[in-house]
Amino acid sequence: MFEDRFLFLGLAEGPAQALLLPELPESELQLLRELVQGKGGEDFEEYFQSSNLNPALRFYRLALAGDFDSAVAALQEDLEKNLQDQDHDLYSVWLLAYNSFVLTGAPLKQDSQIMPPLLQKLADVVAFYQNGLYSSLGTQSLEQLLRLKNESALASAYLLVARGHFLAGQGELAESLESFDRAFELASKSPLFAARIYHDAASYLLQAGFEKAIDYLEQAHALLNGTSFVKMKATLSLDLGIACQSFALSSRARLLKAIDAYQRALLYFRKENHPAQYGLAQMNLGIVYMSMPMNEEAERVRPAIAVQALREALKVFDRERDELMWSSATLNLANALQHVPSTHNKDNLIEAVSLYQEILAVRRQEDDALAFARVHANLGNALAHLGAFAQARQSLEAARAIFEEKGEGDSAEAVLTIMREMEEARK
Repeated sequence: MFEDRFLFLGLAEGPAQALLLPELPESELQLLRELVQGKGGEDFEEYFQSSNLNPALRFYRLALAGDFDSAVAALQEDLEKNLQDQDHDLYSVWLLAYNSFVLTGAPLKQDSQIMPPLLQKLADVVAFYQNGLYSSLGTQSLEQLLRLKNESALASAYLLVARGHFLAGQGELAESLESFDRAFELASKSPLFAARIYHDAASYLLQAGFEKAIDYLEQAHALLNGTSFVKMKATLSLDLGIACQSFALSSRARLLKAIDAYQRALLYFRKENHPAQYGLAQMNLGIVYMSMPMNEEAERVRPAIAVQALREALKVFDRERDELMWSSATLNLANALQHVPSTHNKDNLIEAVSLYQEILAVRRQEDDALAFARVHANLGNALAHLGAFAQARQSLEAARAIFEEKGEGDSAEAVLTIMREMEEARK
């Protein structure tokens, strides 16, 4: 079927997401249809690592592996064989040329005006993703692109997704979401593609500060229930946790949902194979646990769980390579150590002081004065509890001066309160 040529649209990451399928036997197409629906029993990319792959799909396996030169060479071989056939299918020739363009970005032939219109529109999208060129699609309406579903629902969805990205980049979020919504509907038979569509939409909503991002992520995750797309489900869980945490305020239910989402993400993301995602999930999990109001005695263990999660995050974040993430995890660990109930409070405070000092060794006041001041305030508080009053006063004075200079009166007053309490304790 003609629609089967577009089965793999939007499934992969990078250039491979725009590749189209060659003509294949019906038996193999049925297997690929099940794979695309997540019913093949294995993740999408795992299938293409099998040794018995149809030679006509070798280019796709190479493209997934990032070996674009070899993928193009394989396509060129197929193209030459096709052209040698006196009864060759012209559409198949153009499809091979289009796939080469996807992987190389090299201009198509001069007679590209005879290229089938749908392929030309997809080539426009490829150009947009490669270098920001949007050509004809920039002027086409939602209705015009929806009419293309009669040729291919998946191709129409792919074009609508590109329109959504373009409009979001222009600040037209409402119109952008309309494109993503219609693309999601058209791609419903390709759950991984549809999930990616709403994942993209949610990222724009999250950046713009809209809680609707949570709805999009939940719908995308629900679409993958019962499928073998475990990596995408973990990615959606991680981002759902971030969204719930971002909009939690003091909502206990929202914080609990964030914890559940991070824990689901960690079932897949392990520090051995996905250190960045593992570290982010563990760090955010620790921060959420510290944010939770402790209403019952059983919940007093939460700060200890937070400390454990933050220590896990620091096993993968490197001070030099991941300075921002390392600083955030280290700061939150130091804060947690000050609050965790323990028979070793003094040891915890000493470790917290050491961590704050490590952060101050890499942070500069000119980069973020308020963040710098907050570290000094927390350091001063920890030193005060240790009885190191002279050192504590130095840090607290530094924090208070910055807060007052930046007009943060409440923060400056909080520091003064600590200083007054410290003076009482000293006396």
